[in-house]
Amino acid sequence: MQLDIVRETQQILGKGEGNLMSVLPTAIKRLIQDRAWEGRIKKVGLESVEVKDFEDLVTTKLPYGLETTISDLIHYCRKEPEVQTMIKAEIGEAGKQGGTGANQYSKERNTQLATEGQTANRNLKRLKRDRPDLAEEVIAGRISANAAAIQAGFRKKTKSIPINTPQEAVSALLRVFDGDTLMAALIDIQNTKEAS
Repeated sequence: MQLDIVRETQQILGKGEGNLMSVLPTAIKRLIQDRAWEGRIKKVGLESVEVKDFEDLVTTKLPYGLETTISDLIHYCRKEPEVQTMIKAEIGEAGKQGGTGANQYSKERNTQLATEGQTANRNLKRLKRDRPDLAEEVIAGRISANAAAIQAGFRKKTKSIPINTPQEAVSALLRVFDGDTLMAALIDIQNTKEAS
């Protein structure tokens, strides 16, 4: 009897073998093509509920889901851009702003620390909701989620500045701003401090 694709994918992830990155993309591709989450049931407390979407299947704990993250799947499939594109296409859009906060005490797992991949996924969700044109550019791999979020005005452009010494910090800032602009900013900040 052939294993269902979800169980097969669970086993591939569980083994974590050295060939994970060559075997898993094929399973993920089939899982998405078959829309394996549709009609699948999971337990939430004592309740049986339907798995909502691909992302829900990925993050739901074993034995009902894959118990991993979208970021991890994208990482494991990094040698297969087509599969990465399929995964990104399945990421849902962000919820509407100004929600009720009902998820605050939910029993659903939502305790992961923000990583670079998770931030990219959050950016992509928001782009899907608010700027679908830029979301398509991200999914197609023509622009990063961060660059698209900056272009959309969701994020500000940032720069890492070493702070070992004032000279290192100023030197890094001089790679972004000219000396006159920096000096004017320092004088303005100093005047503001003195006035308060």
